[in-house]
Amino acid sequence: MAAGAFQTYDLHAPHAPARARQHLRRFARDAAAHGTGISDEAQTDAALVVSELVDNAVRHAGGTITLALGLTPDGLSIEVSDESAVPPSLHPPDWAGEGGFGWGLVTRLSSHVTVTLHARGKTIHACVPLLHGPASTRPEKVRTSRSDSAPLE
Repeated sequence: MAAGAFQTYDLHAPHAPARARQHLRRFARDAAAHGTGISDEAQTDAALVVSELVDNAVRHAGGTITLALGLTPDGLSIEVSDESAVPPSLHPPDWAGEGGFGWGLVTRLSSHVTVTLHARGKTIHACVPLLHGPASTRPEKVRTSRSDSAPLE
């Protein structure tokens, strides 16, 4: 599987997160068969990122969810598109209930994250490195923009 080759999958609730992880496992096997191994650590990190992004799309956007996976020189590229134009935001963890952990997890496990708002909703792109250093060396870079490339404040 050559760098830059993307596989795209349409997902539907309620089983979208599980199906997304299945697609990720198949993608990793195909990449290995074509000479690009994805470490167990990178696959675990990617599974957490995919699960979180797709689960949030199911919870907060509904409708059509698209997952795209690809290999780039930077690592494993993960894109999740949904029909909501509301960007994700960091919330304090709710230790007694549910939520508040996911977005921090996504930004921590990814080398960079972008959120692009467009006429049909948004696309979140995260890149999980194939080779890892200590977690403290992973930059937390998040950028949100509109499809016209104007950054959001």
